[in-house]
Amino acid sequence: MRWRITALVGGATLAMTVLACNAVDDRDGTVSATPGGRAKLGESALHLARLDASRQAKVEPLEVRIKSLRHAGWDSCLGFTTSATQVCRELFVGGYIARFDAGGREWRYHIAGSEWVGPVDPAKGTVNDGSPVPPEIQADLNSALAQYVRAELTQLRSRDTGGPVTAVITAIAPVGMSGSCLGFALDSNPVCTADLVPGAVVLLAASNGKTYRYHVAQSGVVATDFERGKAIVEPDPADVSLQDRMRADLAGRVKQPLASISMVAFRHVVWSDGCLGIQLPGRMCTQALVPGFYAEVADEKGEVYRYHGANGQFVNATLERGAILGPPPPAARP
Repeated sequence: MRWRITALVGGATLAMTVLACNAVDDRDGTVSATPGGRAKLGESALHLARLDASRQAKVEPLEVRIKSLRHAGWDSCLGFTTSATQVCRELFVGGYIARFDAGGREWRYHIAGSEWVGPVDPAKGTVNDGSPVPPEIQADLNSALAQYVRAELTQLRSRDTGGPVTAVITAIAPVGMSGSCLGFALDSNPVCTADLVPGAVVLLAASNGKTYRYHVAQSGVVATDFERGKAIVEPDPADVSLQDRMRADLAGRVKQPLASISMVAFRHVVWSDGCLGIQLPGRMCTQALVPGFYAEVADEKGEVYRYHGANGQFVNATLERGAILGPPPPAARP
């Protein structure tokens, strides 16, 4: 049985046909016992891994906390096999290792796009820590974390939000934040170290009329509205405004309510030429590096559209007729 695995390549989606690790082997009928799953359209694989960790640890999902995320690349089995007869296709999949704290121990999962395997346990199989991933095909961790906190808000926070809510992501604003407190000084522990790690402030508009804010980074997540303390880092207002404008642009194009349009990814990039990654027949491109941004925006059906831009201006690249779109560039170094 063959599956479609969607791996994040620099924030865009790249579909590859692979032999699934927990599927039936086409050749000899061997069934792999590798635990894992696949996120459906609009679901967060990182959130599903969290739910699995909560079941394994026998704790509530909100008691499961991200400890770290780290880029890693594997073959189609995502670095974990439980059978000597398991077949793994030899292709390179860029993903990441997610470590959670739950029930007094660490739980490890390997994730690439919509696919996840775990808990990864050396006592139960062969573990591969993965290879370094070139920047151009690294998973967009801010994007993965934004979808993760959206799932938390809508599925796990009903007591805090006054009942079940739906929500869209209105902004994923890249920021540097203290590695010890993620840009939020808790009243119980107000000390934040000076070391800066890359992360993002994620803003979500909920159906109860409120806007919620999360700070996310590779070392964890802070739900600032549900903690006592104060933010010591703020998103760039220009980034927030820009994403509002892109959402409004897509809402107008697809004729859907703005409240149903959600950001999927946003990052600062450096385009290789003046065409901003959009190649059109007969079009000449200025041969100069252009600082700009790359974004993905989803409509209410989950269809994702690419936006390319610079200097506050943008183009819906997906809807550019006749355009050839290359892989999106990696995030620019701060």
